[in-house]
Amino acid sequence: MIIRNKKCISILIKTLIILCSFGYIYKQIFYKSDFTTVLIEFRDTIENAIDYTIVTIVLLLMLINWSLETYKWQYLIKKIEKIGFFKALKGVLTGVTVSILTPNRVGEFGGRIFVLERGNRIKAILITMIGSMCQLLITIITGSLSLLYFVGKYFRDGSDFNNYAFFGLIFITLVLVVFITILFFNLRVLFPLLNKIKIFAKFRKYSKVFYYYKFRELLKVFLISLIRYFVFSLQYYLILYIFDVNIPFIEGMLMISIIFFVISVIPTIALIEVGIRGSVALYFISYLLNSPIPAKTELGILTSSFVIWLINLVIPAIAGIFFVPDLKFFRKS
Repeated sequence: MIIRNKKCISILIKTLIILCSFGYIYKQIFYKSDFTTVLIEFRDTIENAIDYTIVTIVLLLMLINWSLETYKWQYLIKKIEKIGFFKALKGVLTGVTVSILTPNRVGEFGGRIFVLERGNRIKAILITMIGSMCQLLITIITGSLSLLYFVGKYFRDGSDFNNYAFFGLIFITLVLVVFITILFFNLRVLFPLLNKIKIFAKFRKYSKVFYYYKFRELLKVFLISLIRYFVFSLQYYLILYIFDVNIPFIEGMLMISIIFFVISVIPTIALIEVGIRGSVALYFISYLLNSPIPAKTELGILTSSFVIWLINLVIPAIAGIFFVPDLKFFRKS
């Protein structure tokens, strides 16, 4: 009887995930976003072999992006359960599927841990958080340093007060960047700190996962995250180029870093993220263009934001839907 109830609950949860995900994607693409306008803009923009080559490169970068994330998670999770690359990929993609319905995509943890057969799930969540923390750390470092460039170039007026304020901002930013970087590479510091917080005391035995990783292992995770960050930043730049948003490469990559940084610190649900992403991109990229911005260029920026969201979130989420039936919410023992 209990087994039957668990099976029914499992089927119900999987059905809800699939229906909600399909419903979200359908509504977001065909109702909330002017998908017809995007298709027309895409058709009118892609004109020659170079454009098709760039589109192909962007799609290949998508595969590299999620392969790197899969390898990173597989590398981290082997401390509690060794899994193959394809199984890790299933976990990552189902994580994307679940995450699109949750604030700042925190549901990604839930999608991943349910592909594990033996590993402790609470430990798996904490381990997955380590990988996410590292990716966020890269975003914060690159974004905050790029923001210093942005403020220094566009908001300094040359006055003594402004100069002192700017150098103070540089100092505070560098201190924070160094602090969070040191904290990441010394995760063992978190173990005694968590034990002092009453709400985490009951999970004391699970927080030992912070002792699992040596500096060399964390450095490897850091480098994988850094490469992945460059990959999806390059994707964004290439898509902007396709839609005739012509900006210098270095400054363009810096502005893209700021966009990712701002998006990461704004509490959002993926249901509304695409609109926020487009607004943030339009604001920062406009500083690299002559004012007033032509309507076609403005449309190109907004369309690029939609396309990068479509490629890096929607396509993996759709792929993940097909693996949802394989999730194991209840174990036999």
